[in-house]
Amino acid sequence: MEFPLKGEGGDLGVFHHVKGSYHGVKHVDYPLPNDDNEHKRLEDMQLVFRTILGGNVLAPITEHPTHILDVGTGGGAWVVEVAKQYPQASVCGLDISPITLPDAPTNCTFVQGDLTKGLNFEDDRFDLVHSR
Repeated sequence: MEFPLKGEGGDLGVFHHVKGSYHGVKHVDYPLPNDDNEHKRLEDMQLVFRTILGGNVLAPITEHPTHILDVGTGGGAWVVEVAKQYPQASVCGLDISPITLPDAPTNCTFVQGDLTKGLNFEDDRFDLVHSR
């Protein structure tokens, strides 16, 4: 079953019903759900990781990064938090499903893409690439 999804920015694509969850692309072998319960679980996991690790960015990066990428961003919590932590940086979240967070900071963007198909960014663009 397919479900068109519209948002404030226009057409967000078509979600496909897969084993009780919804994904933004066809023929994706992604074993976990993509629904409100999963987004809540990912937000909770982000809180746990940030608390246990003592922060979002542990890698030694420049004091004033300009571009940061989160690969497999899920619900986008890490991207939003890091965008607030580094307001001068452009922080991008990449995920297989489209993400729309209306209250996200202006330096925060989300791109739909499949990591297994490669990254469509120029080389050496990012000061930090994060994945969890």
